[in-house]
Amino acid sequence: MPPFLRRALAVGRRLLIFTVVGFACGAVLGVLYVVVGWFPGAMATYAENPQFVDPRRLVWGWSAAWAISLGLLGGLIGLGMGALVAATESSQR
Repeated sequence: MPPFLRRALAVGRRLLIFTVVGFACGAVLGVLYVVVGWFPGAMATYAENPQFVDPRRLVWGWSAAWAISLGLLGGLIGLGMGALVAATESSQR
């Protein structure tokens, strides 16, 4: 295998790892935002105003929406960090 191909595969693997870890961290933060931040307040509001939609029916959808959106944002941040690490490593060699 030529050295440039070996280097490209190593950089690609590193970018993929950083992107996946960033996506996972963002997705966890999105779910935590819904479960810890939104859901208790929504349940308190529902207890005071029962004509509103029951938040227990919406928690899965909101969790998925926030997990995907923050996961994508975290993936982009991870990709950027991986690119910075790869650029710094290549400049040191």
